[in-house]
Amino acid sequence: MKKTLVKALSMVLVISGFSMLAGIADESKCSTPKKVTQESSLPKITRADLSAKLGKVTLVDALGEKSFERSRIKGSVNIPYETVDQNASKLLPNKDADIVVYCMNTKCHASDKVADDLAKIGYKHVSIYREGLQDWVTAGLPAEGSNPSDPMPPQKTANKAGK
Repeated sequence: MKKTLVKALSMVLVISGFSMLAGIADESKCSTPKKVTQESSLPKITRADLSAKLGKVTLVDALGEKSFERSRIKGSVNIPYETVDQNASKLLPNKDADIVVYCMNTKCHASDKVADDLAKIGYKHVSIYREGLQDWVTAGLPAEGSNPSDPMPPQKTANKAGK
């Protein structure tokens, strides 16, 4: 009976640990709260089109500061969704510029939120690179930061028993 109970409790702890780790991994991919899941109706741009326009568009990384420091498309400015009102006019002085906003990947909607907010405050040419930083880096295109070729932080692992 005790062995069965111990095994059952061990399974619950293992499953709980994996669920917690999955949550950590998901949150590290995107800086928007889970309630921000709606895709913007603003125009989308493909990797090929963005690559061809590199240097002619202003790139906005919508991820958090730690993600931006780790890896970003070369030449990007960082405007996380919660800082658009405070930082847009400083970092994007030309409301007529071609602006492309991106985040981590298609599961992340930080780019949608930032792009919509920019359009609401008067930026006229805003588009979204939906596939995001992961797609860009996987394609071997120019990135910069402390770890430009690996935009995803390593997942935290549970401590091993006995340590």
